[in-house]
Amino acid sequence: MSTPLPLSQPLALAIAKDSYLTPQYAFADNTHIPLLSPPMYGQDITSGCRSRAPQGQSVGNSVDELKPKMLKLLGIFAGGDKTGMAKRLFNEFLLNRRGGVSYFDDANLTNAVTNHPNIVSFCSAVLSAPNSSTTRPGQVRIHQALKNAGWDIKKLSMPQNLGVPALNLGSKVFSTKDFDNGLGLMINGVQYAYVIATHYLYDSVAKKYWITLKFVFYDVFGLDDDDLKEFGAASDCSVINLWSHESPSARHMKRQLNEPSMKDKIPAVVLSSFIMGLLLTPLGYIAIGALGGFSPAFSVLSLPLLLGSTLFLLFRFLPRIPASEVTRRWLMAIEFASWLLVGLFLIIVSGFTLLTTWERIGLFCVVLSAASVLVTPFMFLRPSALATRVAQWPAPIPLVCSVSFAGLSIVCAVIYLLTPSRFL
Repeated sequence: MSTPLPLSQPLALAIAKDSYLTPQYAFADNTHIPLLSPPMYGQDITSGCRSRAPQGQSVGNSVDELKPKMLKLLGIFAGGDKTGMAKRLFNEFLLNRRGGVSYFDDANLTNAVTNHPNIVSFCSAVLSAPNSSTTRPGQVRIHQALKNAGWDIKKLSMPQNLGVPALNLGSKVFSTKDFDNGLGLMINGVQYAYVIATHYLYDSVAKKYWITLKFVFYDVFGLDDDDLKEFGAASDCSVINLWSHESPSARHMKRQLNEPSMKDKIPAVVLSSFIMGLLLTPLGYIAIGALGGFSPAFSVLSLPLLLGSTLFLLFRFLPRIPASEVTRRWLMAIEFASWLLVGLFLIIVSGFTLLTTWERIGLFCVVLSAASVLVTPFMFLRPSALATRVAQWPAPIPLVCSVSFAGLSIVCAVIYLLTPSRFL
């Protein structure tokens, strides 16, 4: 096998950029890409402290206030990190002497990223050679670009439309894989991926080439105004943009754990428990045999729709941190449609037997109250996206709604249980 020759100057053959990014500020990397154009970052590359958050959220004024909030994230999303890489990043971020943006490199982080399935797949797909383990058929990648350039690497045109990889395997809800080993907390998805050729050799006789590629991943660890607007920061686990760290293989954590403050927690949790109880009420009807009053065809048609709607809403409501795209209109539209399907199922299935209108309402309140009571301890003990969203409503709404809806449901349930049944 021939050995590729070192290039006189490293060449950037491809650059992948996060489509979410709005490039504004260049930040040079004189260690990894000293001779190449530096990445352009958004507002999150800027640094500062004690400035007012965009919506006036309380985010702390000092490192001493910030540190315990951040360390809670380590316990939840880096409990399986045996190397301490996440803690080292946090400690570096929290240094009192830090006065601006700096690089963060960590051997354990680099090793973990290098061996990550998504990174391995990305590196293979960017080349897309015939012997690559992952290819992108029909797309021009480095192999195809070299072929188009007559195998002259200096004439290569950069491949376009490259997506950036993400380290987001596993579940945020159950803190598994990347949301346990620290990678989801530190990185999640990168802003830039530079693919650099350091060595190259083409044998025109054998019609083969040998190439050495270096992959450098960039992102920013910190928060910008867009993050605070989208995810909020009035929480017990908010991270403010005291400083930003531009970091090869280190991800700006856009998804923060936002636990409501104690003052707002009780009404928010009670109302979110009521909402979760409503979502699970159809399962209560199924448990008491309500589907027996309908034809098998009804179950065949309705259960897949109910299951899909319920699972989607649980996915939206149960993570410890808010869904990253809570405000996306198409997701909100799916959420609304899912609630419509759940409501339609409840309207139909609640009439499964000979009950008066009052008894139908009463039984619904019993099932709803039971489901709400069952999920309340879970909602109190475990922060959720739903509780966070409810806590961000104007102050009187969670309190008024929790007292009104939950109270009315329980009262109706008690009256129903104490009232003798009557046939229609």
